[in-house]
Amino acid sequence: MSSPSDVIPRTRDPASGGHPNAARAIVVAVVHGDATSERLLAVDRARAALAAGGLARVAAATQADTDYFLAAEVAAVLEHRRGRVLDPATLSPHDVAALRESEKAALTALELAPRPGALVLLESDARIGTVCFDDFEGMSPYTQISSLYVAPTWRGRGVASELLDGLAALLTPAYVGLSLTTYWSWQPAVRFYLRHGCFVRQWKHGLVFLWRTPELRWQLDVADDVATFTWRRADRGPRTWTARRRGDWLDWTEPTPFDIDWSDGTMTFALLLAVRGWPIARSPETLAEGWRWMDCGYPEGLATRIERWEARDRHHGFRVETPRLPALPYRDWETLEKAELVEKT
Repeated sequence: MSSPSDVIPRTRDPASGGHPNAARAIVVAVVHGDATSERLLAVDRARAALAAGGLARVAAATQADTDYFLAAEVAAVLEHRRGRVLDPATLSPHDVAALRESEKAALTALELAPRPGALVLLESDARIGTVCFDDFEGMSPYTQISSLYVAPTWRGRGVASELLDGLAALLTPAYVGLSLTTYWSWQPAVRFYLRHGCFVRQWKHGLVFLWRTPELRWQLDVADDVATFTWRRADRGPRTWTARRRGDWLDWTEPTPFDIDWSDGTMTFALLLAVRGWPIARSPETLAEGWRWMDCGYPEGLATRIERWEARDRHHGFRVETPRLPALPYRDWETLEKAELVEKT
């Protein structure tokens, strides 16, 4: 087992603009209890190794940390849905309560207490963000990061990247990966996870990213109107997809066989094209059939989801600042609801 200093660079100094010259570590101090599988034990060992750094606290450790974590959750959602950039360090419990009341539509599903595994990230005892590293469930090879937030003044300094790198380095030897969920309309988060090499497992309710390094790697190459996506798994040869822009539509070639690597690669490639504003439908006919792949699968499933996600967000008055995708009709929520009711009858 690597020591925390081997795994997470101790390189953050708020006065340096992010250049390596100061101590830093991320800490997870949660005990699972009755972990029985090797993978469960691996998560416990990762938490223990990260905890040795001493520069983060369980959010429930003090009332001030609990208040900060809840303020950060509110700030994260309002930044995503309303475009309001708030510093949780400046939000009192009274401020948070007032925001919960005035922003009920945006904050309707937000929990009122930190979840188990919720942490406050620190730098020289200053609170700089939060993360929730959830308990590991069953025999899944992935453990979930259900919340990850870095305070506005600390962004661009590698805080989130160092955390994910450290967790991956500790968990990968036990064949455990990370699972992270975000939403299409939260473009900074979507693009961050893609830059970090995450891949897409499904898009039923949101974008579910997985990350396993170095076992799985992908590469995107774009030249004019042709994009090539290569998927590499450590134990087998590379597989390649190609997409070519054809006006508002897409010419698409793909590898075989149709297995989990094909599914993950297809969905990741589709999302990479979407964030660049490329077409993600091959024809009017395949776009009309997009409902067949609204959980996972071909890019038309993502196109169909994007139209619905954006219509819902606009209906609720949430911010939508996303690439405009060719060929999508962008119907409003009321029109989609009526269409879906007609389909059901």
